[in-house]
Amino acid sequence: MYSGYRDAKYQRRRHKYEPWYSKKINDAIGHSTEVLEVRRLHLEDLLNSAINPDGSKVSLKRVLDVGGDEGQFIPKLESITARAVLEISGIKPVVGVEAINSWGNAGEFKPDFIMICHVLEHLENPLETVENASKILSTGGLLYIEIPLDGPSRIPKLFSSKFYNQYTKFLCRFPLLFICADLVGLVSRKFIGLPIWGSVIKQSEHINFFNEISITQVIEAMGFSQIIDSRYKPSSGVPVLDVSALGVLFRRN
Repeated sequence: MYSGYRDAKYQRRRHKYEPWYSKKINDAIGHSTEVLEVRRLHLEDLLNSAINPDGSKVSLKRVLDVGGDEGQFIPKLESITARAVLEISGIKPVVGVEAINSWGNAGEFKPDFIMICHVLEHLENPLETVENASKILSTGGLLYIEIPLDGPSRIPKLFSSKFYNQYTKFLCRFPLLFICADLVGLVSRKFIGLPIWGSVIKQSEHINFFNEISITQVIEAMGFSQIIDSRYKPSSGVPVLDVSALGVLFRRN
């Protein structure tokens, strides 16, 4: 599904069903110099402020970025001696980053820090990914989860009714109507925090929604302790698409 992710063919296909998804938007996401700087600096600041149980500062050596594209988001800290990205899209990583294509190979890399940024909302089974990360981290290893805070704050009961199911099936017969309903849903969720009647909650790339409670409770139940968290707005390069993000740093017990 993610082979050739965000290449020209991907952009044209998505543009067909989302007319606002232009080449400019596609190229900006993940590759804008400004965006890279904002995201890296945020994580670096978070790591620099993290404290070990003995009161010493956190020092990382081997970093694995899960679903990290080319590895361009890995922090540039002097203590880091090895960088790797676990990526299934087949994309070539940036210089100095090792490409890993399976969790088995990721275990052999022996990371002391795993970062999973803006990935879990794309996965059919996000828990499996966190479990795999947990298995290859030794005691004291760090796990950083970053998620977009793009979920509706509340969803009217209408959207779990049989009527809504029939309505979406009807819209699927008329692509232009579906596009309009999708746009209404996108705008209403962004500006008033919930979808309004007549809209649809389309799940294309983001098929899961998380918040601090859902992330923290699940990760802690798997044997981690939360160290620190932070909210910020990692610009997409296209202001109308910008949403806040939550980053949470955990330590393996």
